Amino acid sequence: MDKCLTVCDVLKGSDAHLAGFLPGDIILGIEDHTISDLIDFSIHSADCEFDVKILRNRNIKTIHVRRRPLCDLGMSFQTPVPDGVKRCNSGCIFCFVDQLPYGLRSELYLKDDDYRLSFLTGNFITLNNLSRQDMKRIVDQYISPLYISLHTTDPEIRSYMMGSSAAIDGLKLFWELDKNRIKTHLQVVLCPDVNDHDVLEKTLSDLYEEAENVLSIGLVPVATSGSGNSFTVQDVLTDEGHGKSKLRSFDKKRSLEVLETVKKWQRTFHDRFKSRVVYASDELFLIAGSEIPGAMYYGGFPQIENGIGMIRDFLDEFKRELSRLSKRPQEVQY
Repeated sequence: MDKCLTVCDVLKGSDAHLAGFLPGDIILGIEDHTISDLIDFSIHSADCEFDVKILRNRNIKTIHVRRRPLCDLGMSFQTPVPDGVKRCNSGCIFCFVDQLPYGLRSELYLKDDDYRLSFLTGNFITLNNLSRQDMKRIVDQYISPLYISLHTTDPEIRSYMMGSSAAIDGLKLFWELDKNRIKTHLQVVLCPDVNDHDVLEKTLSDLYEEAENVLSIGLVPVATSGSGNSFTVQDVLTDEGHGKSKLRSFDKKRSLEVLETVKKWQRTFHDRFKSRVVYASDELFLIAGSEIPGAMYYGGFPQIENGIGMIRDFLDEFKRELSRLSKRPQEVQY
């Protein structure tokens, strides 16, 4: 039963509480459906009334649930993916986990690549480890939107950047998902002289011309603890050492170039999709010494947790709080 959802907490007065759920209950199924994770549970518990088969104290029971419209069921689970988190098998040249120092708590070294967590919590995934069964489930259950680390539409460069030939298959799966109406938020980690300049132009052009269901494209500069000499894409692709030592950080000039590219493509995407779609990370504005744009620039902040619009959100919230405090009655000192 280790691979079944286990109830962690039940909110008092909730529909789950009224139905009789208790912490420790193991979910075996809903009606005739097997429940493998939180996504399955959410889909099959959407009706107003349904039966849930559980295991409690080694006894199988059936709980009948009456759910109030538009109300949360009111219980949480120990983990949303009881069969375990799918791990990343790639070896990206820019992987921030690989750059962490030794001696930190073990959870920080976990490299997840799980489409379920991408849907549930907004984690970026590579698509490189997806099976055909995973793809079928995503399409059949319309598990959308997904957050995808794309980086480039060039198969060879993507394979190099991710240190895996599976990245080419992952790119094919992205296009397949798009054709099946799965919405996506894309991340492009920009590495100087690898996937910027002409490669970035080609990536944005391909997405503009061929993708129909991309909601946002976030451009984020690589973070690296080392530096190296200038090199070309061809140098990178033939480098036996996988080029990690050659990665360099973005400087002001390169950041300004990316911001200009973003500005141009925002106009282009807006003409077709009525949305800017392409966004530069806060870090690019800081490195370039440019002013942080207003809230309208970010189009609803689709990638705020990816560091895109986080500073603007903080500044606006600070101003609101400052204004609120200034309107409070002042204490009179005697």
